[in-house]
Amino acid sequence: MNAAKFRKTLQLQLDLQEGGPLRPILVCLNGDNGWLMSFPRPLHERATSGKAYYHVIFEPWLRDPITLLSPSLLHVSLTEEPAFSDSGAIEAIVDEIETLSRQLPLADEITNNVEIIEDGVKGLKGYSPPLGDNVNHTNTTADNVEILTDNQTSLEENDSNIDAIFLGFHYEDHTNKASLMLFNPRIPVFATPQAAAIVDSWGHFETVRVTGDLYAGAKTWRSPDLHPGGTLPSWLAILRLRGHIELHSCTSIVWTHTVENNEIHEAIIITPHGIHLDDGPFQAFLDAKPQTKKLAMMCGLKESYSYGILQNFGVKGGLAVYRRMGGARYWVKSHHQTYAYGGLISKVTCAYDVQQTLDWGLEEERKASWEEEGPADAWDNGSYITYNEGARYFRAMARFHDEEDAHHAVELLNGTPIPSSKGNKMWVQQVHVGKLRVPGAIYAAVRAEVEVEKQAWDRYLHFDEFPPVDRLMSLKLESRDRKSVEVALEKLDDILTGEIASHDGKPIWIESPGISLEEKERKLNEIGKRLGVIIWRNRICVRLQVCGPPEKRREAIELLAMVGSVAKAARDERATLLRAIW
Repeated sequence: MNAAKFRKTLQLQLDLQEGGPLRPILVCLNGDNGWLMSFPRPLHERATSGKAYYHVIFEPWLRDPITLLSPSLLHVSLTEEPAFSDSGAIEAIVDEIETLSRQLPLADEITNNVEIIEDGVKGLKGYSPPLGDNVNHTNTTADNVEILTDNQTSLEENDSNIDAIFLGFHYEDHTNKASLMLFNPRIPVFATPQAAAIVDSWGHFETVRVTGDLYAGAKTWRSPDLHPGGTLPSWLAILRLRGHIELHSCTSIVWTHTVENNEIHEAIIITPHGIHLDDGPFQAFLDAKPQTKKLAMMCGLKESYSYGILQNFGVKGGLAVYRRMGGARYWVKSHHQTYAYGGLISKVTCAYDVQQTLDWGLEEERKASWEEEGPADAWDNGSYITYNEGARYFRAMARFHDEEDAHHAVELLNGTPIPSSKGNKMWVQQVHVGKLRVPGAIYAAVRAEVEVEKQAWDRYLHFDEFPPVDRLMSLKLESRDRKSVEVALEKLDDILTGEIASHDGKPIWIESPGISLEEKERKLNEIGKRLGVIIWRNRICVRLQVCGPPEKRREAIELLAMVGSVAKAARDERATLLRAIW
């Protein structure tokens, strides 16, 4: 990690808020789900304790892959080297934050500034999430100061400025033993019941306390029985919001501070694997009192699968949570790194990760909003189009199997808000489409005739031609007027079908005795090539059809009539001979 660059970034962020109060800081430790969270202490604590923040380590995974009994059975590892590989490097960052923050004057009021520190955070470099990345830290409040006897040592006096470790889930990538054992055993651990049992069994940490679960129907998240107590300040809360299965639970951390003598509660929602929106505890937290402001949502964009089943809901799940909670000031990309899976279990379960993007998730949202009105046949990827001196709009298209579904979608969606664009509305129109596929050779012969018609079509519809694929060209007509498409499509079909070759009011059909089919085709092609037309045998209707410029078609038909007369005479002569023999 570039310490000098980190110090410069931190100094800049703290300078920007000089004269105002500190804000939370988040520093990613491993480019995945391990974080240093620093929450500002209340002003009176900052003055009496000499510390500006309460520093929390959240689910560190800094070294060693995950194994089950043997690497040959299960082996899961990070694919990028963590920015921090030991507790000493993290302690140095904590000390740096404290040292620089001491240079700032105390503030009397809270502003809305938020610090973002990304240096050394693998997996976040170059990424500007739509909602954010960092939060600060604090020690204990005046209400939680313990009176110690002479033979006791307070956490303020030990050799660590880290105040707590939070564990919101109990799988090994969230409770990595090799990483947690690096930290001072005097640091208290606050964990879910399952994670607490795992960590307590190691006998390393002196204090392991269980965090509370908020249940469906709860009216407040601030009930005393939900707070784990101990050295965790009363102005900092950690809650588990259980899902329909244990994997799909989430964690809420609430930082309470005062603005003009009014308490403000800012929440960080951590959803590493996603959560179902109908899960009661999650909705209970959103509805619970006192109301919380959503400072950040920590959620990855990747999707994870095993047995072909989606296990990590990724960006689509994150967008759903973001919508349900009414938005958040920051979206922090977390638990997002692609893992390397190995061992027998990984092969049996076919475990793998798929990296997605926010743009992809928003596009999937738009698809879903259309498909609610009926089964969509296809979706054209949207694109931004510039017009009116730099203004931009987003254009996309959905196709439906049934015209009725498309019409219904227009009626319901036109004029409604765009889910992914605050304050903007959708302008929805039904477009009728007609398509044809035709051999490239035939289209080349009639292109001039089509161009004449196209000049008239351009006033009320759009015509497109696409390069041949396997010698077949695709032609498309589009218009908001259904009748216009039908009329143009009928005219185009007539041009492509060509003119029926006839003589004396009867279709010409050449049946020359003793001449093979291949020879007939060759002779017709020679005539067509010489005159610049295409002659094709319509075997179903037993007739010849000619495609090309009108004057060339007439010349070709006259020639075919002569060939047909000779063939008919030969055929009649042969028939007379057969009757005589019979």
